[in-house]
Formats: sequence, C-alpha cells, structure tokens
Amino acid sequence: MLIIISTSGGIGGTGLGGTEKRVETDSLDTPLREKVCDRFDPATLKTLAGSAAGLRGADRVVYHLTVIDGAGDRHRFDIPEAAMPANMLDMLDTL
Repeated sequence: MLIIISTSGGIGGTGLGGTEKRVETDSLDTPLREKVCDRFDPATLKTLAGSAAGLRGADRVVYHLTVIDGAGDRHRFDIPEAAMPANMLDMLDTL
C-alpha cells in the first residue's frame, strides 16, 4: 500500500502547503506496517471524512490523503485536522 499525504490551510494558509510525504508500507517494519495499514485503511478514512462533513472554518489544517491499495485502486480523502484522531496525527509526524 502506498500512502500519499499532503496538507493545506493553517494560519493564513501559509507554511503547510506544497509538502508531500509518500509512505510505502512494504518498507516499514512489521509492527509499524500493521498499525499504518490499519489506521489508514480506506474504509477507516472514508468514515473519518464522512464525520468531518460539518467541520469548516478559516485557518484549519486539512490533510489530503491518497491511498493506493494492493490492487492499484486509488482512494482520495480530505480530512480536517480536527477530525483526525490523535494517534493518527502522531503517526503522521513519525512517518
């Protein structure tokens, strides 16, 4: 699985755009790979994106996540930081 992570927003929309992380889960050690695959599973991200429908506002960070699964299918999600669980945010910082 390949996970592509980028962000937008933030204070005045500056400082967060234009960066992108690519995480190839096959390159991670087994315990971390299992956690990443579980937390960034397309079904999980779809639920988070759905729960974030009403979260709007200026200066909010939005995570743009693309997951390419083992079958090559591309799943895209835009999830506000406020809708991301703390354990996922922490994981994003370490990837």
